Amino acid sequence: MGNCCIGGEAGADLDDDEDRQTVSGQLQEQQRAWQAKASAEEAKYKARVQQRRDYMERESGRNDGPFFALLFSFFVLPAAVILVVAWKTGYLASLDSGQHF
Repeated sequence: MGNCCIGGEAGADLDDDEDRQTVSGQLQEQQRAWQAKASAEEAKYKARVQQRRDYMERESGRNDGPFFALLFSFFVLPAAVILVVAWKTGYLASLDSGQHF
């Protein structure tokens, strides 16, 4: 009876070994799950980067000249024409001297 532990502690040592194996197994499963999730996230990231590259390549070939010419013709050109007409008729000079038509 000298070899036996009081209160069944010898049986507790066996349970600890089994728990360690299951905890180890659980940790390994958790690590596999994290790695799978990380590789899935990396695949999504690479797909987004490739989509962005494709979009930028497609848009780099676009000609924006007509769009900016249209903006220029609608906003800058009318204002310039009005200023030139006002200058040629002397209206701007009359504003400067305080005379109005």
